[in-house]
Amino acid sequence: MEDDPPEEEEEDEPLEETEVVKQASRGGTYALCSRAKLDGLASKFGLTPEEFSENLRDNYQRHEVQQEPNDPDVTAQEYFSR
Repeated sequence: MEDDPPEEEEEDEPLEETEVVKQASRGGTYALCSRAKLDGLASKFGLTPEEFSENLRDNYQRHEVQQEPNDPDVTAQEYFSR
């Protein structure tokens, strides 16, 4: 018997893939708006999700869209930080 060098891994064998878990980003648009408390601004225009789904389910406008009497630009001024 000859002393053969140790065999190297063949390239045809699939390599073991390690599963990489990507962490959630904390800097997304939703997170930014949430930290700025913009949900109060959004609630002044349009329907709630429940009202919208009831309108869609019943196939007619059961709930009227509630709008702030001011323009959105004027209403948004309350949320600007200086």
